[in-house]
Amino acid sequence: MKLEQKLKIILLILIIILISLMSFGGLFIQKNGRMANLLPEYIKGMDLKGNRYITFEVVDDTEESTEQGKEETTEETEKESVNTKENFIKARKIIEKRLKEMNVAQYTIAQDEETGKIVVNMVEDTATDTVIQYAYAKGNLTIEDPDKNVLLDSSKIKQVKTMYANTDNGTSIYLNIEFNEEGKEILKNISNEYKVPEKVEENNDDNKENTTDEKEENSEENEKESKEVTIKIDGSTVLSTQFEKEITNGSIQLSVGGETKTQAELQSYVKEAGYVEKILNSGALPVEYKVTANRYMKSNITTDMYNLAIIIFGVLILIALVYLIIKYKKNGLLTAVAYIGYIAVLLLAIRYTNVILTIEGILGLIVALAINYTFNVYILNYISKSEDKAELETNFNRAFTKISIALIPVLILSVILILTSWLQIYSFAMIIFWGLAITIVWNIILTKTLIVNSIKE
Repeated sequence: MKLEQKLKIILLILIIILISLMSFGGLFIQKNGRMANLLPEYIKGMDLKGNRYITFEVVDDTEESTEQGKEETTEETEKESVNTKENFIKARKIIEKRLKEMNVAQYTIAQDEETGKIVVNMVEDTATDTVIQYAYAKGNLTIEDPDKNVLLDSSKIKQVKTMYANTDNGTSIYLNIEFNEEGKEILKNISNEYKVPEKVEENNDDNKENTTDEKEENSEENEKESKEVTIKIDGSTVLSTQFEKEITNGSIQLSVGGETKTQAELQSYVKEAGYVEKILNSGALPVEYKVTANRYMKSNITTDMYNLAIIIFGVLILIALVYLIIKYKKNGLLTAVAYIGYIAVLLLAIRYTNVILTIEGILGLIVALAINYTFNVYILNYISKSEDKAELETNFNRAFTKISIALIPVLILSVILILTSWLQIYSFAMIIFWGLAITIVWNIILTKTLIVNSIKE
């Protein structure tokens, strides 16, 4: 029995060491000739990582050339009419919706409603430039006739979805664009008017009597029948096409990229299609914007300050654990080992649940560690009064139950705060939630098992 208990303690300590090494150091494998960490990176907020500062300003129509005389003046007047306060506010809401849809972790957006100028601060990451590009894109899909008259536009779009299709040549990505009832009827008429002309076989014997004028007339009719519509997004041609049959379901498909069998190309096409899907679903901007500022703003917290804080905090934790060992001897040592494992598991939870670390979030981490430490001290004090081994386990359970019940209101409050839209509060509450949840589970499984098995030796 004594050997069995020792093996349990050794096994648990080894597990804690492995988890701690993985959490604090990382889990690396060789990939493409270099070592890559399999663990997700911490997501830092703007106050820790810095941010991208972008300003969008309404395009001033008076800056455009007027070489085309009256025709362009009329066009310019029409453009000026859309530069209204109502449209400025609508544009800001659309841009904000796009930022949310594109999963920007943290951002702020402000607008001068009189001029339409929009200022966006967003957290910096590898996709920031792409996000900016699509955030202020007009987002207008049009179907035009050969004379560039708009037959159908994105105002009639009901929903856009990214779809997959597998063929012998690989996988292709396409956008399925579904129109509303009005757009469905318009698309139906377009598909009938611009249908692929039927091929008519010519009979030379019967056509001998055709005059030259009749042949020219037939040629003109065929040319008229073969006219195509052009599908554009923000003025850029996606494709020119005719329709083989009448479209009755109100949907068209646009291919993104080509067929591919490589995972890298496929992911690239999926990302591109995803961005286009989001801007079309968010609606077209009622006014045209341009980027007038785009720069990176460094965080006030430097790397040296960050490292110094980690060192100071690490030293404080070490002093606290040494205190446990000195005061509670063997139980203190085992609790200290379990406490290090607790920190490792909490940090892994923060990584894998994509919690955004802000200054408030780091404060939440400190509070969570302090709560767990208090939890451990309370239990150690409670079991120190035990006179025998059976009483020790009973007292541990009593102490655990009492302090766990006391933490339940805090746990519930953290869940409520998680539902807030304010990132700083969300970051704090999310870390508190995981800290308390792991405190309860970790201590009843690991800390208790270590202490009880050490006493039963």
